[in-house]
Amino acid sequence: MAQGPRFTRLRDRITVFVVVLLLGAQLVGFFIVRYAIESTSRSAMHEELAAAASVLDYLLRQDRDAALRDLKRLTSTEATLVQRDPGGPRIVASTLPPAPRAALEAQLPAVMASPSAAGGARITLGNVPYEYVVRPSGTGGAMPTYTILQRSTNEVREAGLLLETALLIISGLSLAATLAGAVGIARRITQPVTRLGEAAREIGRGNYSVRVGGGDDEIGELGRAFDRMAEGLAERDRIRGLLAKMASTEVVEQLLDGRIASGGEEREVTVMFVDIRNFTGLVERLAPQQSLQVLNAFLAIVTEGIERHGGVVDKYLGDGAMALFGAPVTREDDARRALECALDLRRRVAELGPALAAKDLPQPQLAIGINTSRVIAGDIGSPTRLNYTVLGDGVNVASRLEGLARRYDVEVVVGESTRDLVRGIVCRELDKVRVLGRRKAERIFEPLGLEGSLTPQEIVTLAQWHEALEMYRLRCWDAAEDGMRAIAAQPGYARLTSLYLEYIPELRANPPGEAWDAAYVAGAK
Repeated sequence: MAQGPRFTRLRDRITVFVVVLLLGAQLVGFFIVRYAIESTSRSAMHEELAAAASVLDYLLRQDRDAALRDLKRLTSTEATLVQRDPGGPRIVASTLPPAPRAALEAQLPAVMASPSAAGGARITLGNVPYEYVVRPSGTGGAMPTYTILQRSTNEVREAGLLLETALLIISGLSLAATLAGAVGIARRITQPVTRLGEAAREIGRGNYSVRVGGGDDEIGELGRAFDRMAEGLAERDRIRGLLAKMASTEVVEQLLDGRIASGGEEREVTVMFVDIRNFTGLVERLAPQQSLQVLNAFLAIVTEGIERHGGVVDKYLGDGAMALFGAPVTREDDARRALECALDLRRRVAELGPALAAKDLPQPQLAIGINTSRVIAGDIGSPTRLNYTVLGDGVNVASRLEGLARRYDVEVVVGESTRDLVRGIVCRELDKVRVLGRRKAERIFEPLGLEGSLTPQEIVTLAQWHEALEMYRLRCWDAAEDGMRAIAAQPGYARLTSLYLEYIPELRANPPGEAWDAAYVAGAK
């Protein structure tokens, strides 16, 4: 997997942190060692000078000049014999070269008077630094004699420089090893994190098959936990896919998220019933396989249209379907969505005809009933099998309206409650209907199209129809009859006007009583 820039920066930061930490520790250690070497070398030099003084005391008992030469040869230590005369200290003998000897002689009073001379001190002779000690000597007769032993610190410093060089080489090698180790550690940390990041992006794209794995450390455990999460998401997606084939996607989403109230809830829902009016006749004329082809083509259009307009397919009912607008998801314009869906289905089913004709299959005739009311929505069924649906009198009304489409020879019948909620859609009033089991009569309508989509002639005809219908309800039989006969030949009005023209002669001959409300009593569907 490609490493992203974020993980590269993380690796670089970890590497820099480790390297700086270890390098700082090495530098501090180097200066501590250097200081320790220098301090130790000075102390050791003073001790060697003191020992050399003891050796010199022994050698001086034999031969003074030979003793000084032997001491220098054996210990690389310069020795100077000083005698304290009444006029001041003077050099009696020395192994120092002339220039350092002259410099020592010039500083001799100060050297002899220094309180630290006996324990060891430093002096510069001819630009050369020396460590020295002053010890009393047993030779020299009546006048006090002292021995000054000196050793050049340059010789010791050369040895220290060699040691420092060795330390620097060792530090460089250690730094290289540290850098390599730090890079390895950084890669060991960031590479699994990089894989996790790339796997997370794959999960976001819906690829639940990606796996990370890991070792036995904490990052490995994180990778295995990530894999378990991916497996859980894949299982959830599989279950979601299976449920979506048996229920609406929105129902499945709310069911998995726990947003569907247990026990049901009351809400306002627009219910739609859709079926094929002439399906029984089609089945009689077609082979079973052909009937299934027509039904599947019809239900595919119905399902896609309902879901595209925000509805939910509640269930399939043989050659039709029941749909909900407002459950389980409620929107402010559910009623309008339902009417727009009905207009869309009417157009698309009509367009289905040529495709079916090419297969020598007949055109299905659409019937839709729509009603809006307060219903109970929730999971209904047994503890082992549930179905999300709605219950209520308004559902029955929607079913009855769908059945009335055959009577009025229209494709869509809408209840008064739905029509009152929608603006911008032109509707034609069909009748006033009293559904079986209900005492109140309800006006029913047919949506014709969006405002502005009707032709001028269609608008004029619609106005004439509504005027004739009003005359009928006012018991003005002659005016109603004349108005309906005038538009009976217009497209879509033949069946509708014929129904009322059949009523009028009987009503004229037998006038209805005062309780007559011009309502048609709809029996069973």
